[in-house]
Amino acid sequence: MDIVLRDGTRVTATVAGSDDPAVTVVFAHGWTLDHRLWHEVVPQIVAGATMPVRVVAFDCRGHGTADRAPAGTATVEQYADDIAEIADRYSAGDKSVILVGHSMGGIAMSTLAHRHREFFTRAVGGAAFVASSCLPLPKPLNFLARHAPTVLPPVLRLGSIGPRWQARLIARGVFGRDPERAEVDLVAQQALDGDRHDLAAFANSMCDKDFTDRVGPYGMIPTLVLGGSRDRLLPNGLQRALTDAVDNARLTIYPDAGHQLPQERPTEVSTALIDLIAEVATNRPGQQQTA
Repeated sequence: MDIVLRDGTRVTATVAGSDDPAVTVVFAHGWTLDHRLWHEVVPQIVAGATMPVRVVAFDCRGHGTADRAPAGTATVEQYADDIAEIADRYSAGDKSVILVGHSMGGIAMSTLAHRHREFFTRAVGGAAFVASSCLPLPKPLNFLARHAPTVLPPVLRLGSIGPRWQARLIARGVFGRDPERAEVDLVAQQALDGDRHDLAAFANSMCDKDFTDRVGPYGMIPTLVLGGSRDRLLPNGLQRALTDAVDNARLTIYPDAGHQLPQERPTEVSTALIDLIAEVATNRPGQQQTA
């Protein structure tokens, strides 16, 4: 389905689960990806949650099959605004929203609480940062992010011929040990589907941002920080720094997993989120949910 944002931008989304939920989970994907990142996590959560849940996974503007970003809007700040708008639209009430952000999605979440204080305080009851950070990107990744939108598309298109080096290149960069070829191909396809001009603008927007002083409000709600021990893009030191910046955040590092945790460890990620859903539902004002 399509969601039309208040500025008229159309984004593609999957909305699944209950029409009368106790909790709404909103998924924000990472840079060059789209909502298909969560293709195994979404159905597991809908099937496994112990109370009614609604799940919303959408394409960031300029990514996937969403509209191109209007001039000046391909920024992590705008991404934060879009996440807040969609989450508020599908909210089930006070403290009913769980925000889940992978990589750039989590970076956008880092500033969301600062930009949308009323919404965050009223509606958000839990959060999960997946393979993400609140610090500037490491210098090698910073360089790669700024140049990848120009360099990667012709390389990835060669993958349609089937050379194994293309799969190895992607697997080496974003996956941990022994990734499934179908998941590697999906990452390549998502990168090709995004608009390269918007991808470049998003890269420039997020590379140097330090949101350490903006993640504090997440300390007031149950917050998970999930990482893979073989993440070469955002190494575990960045997840530990994020955990340190958020009071009571709970850090889990999955052995042998890389940057694509939702694809590499979908069952483990889903289980962690299902437990978080139960916790948030129990904590909601006036709610007495049983897990």
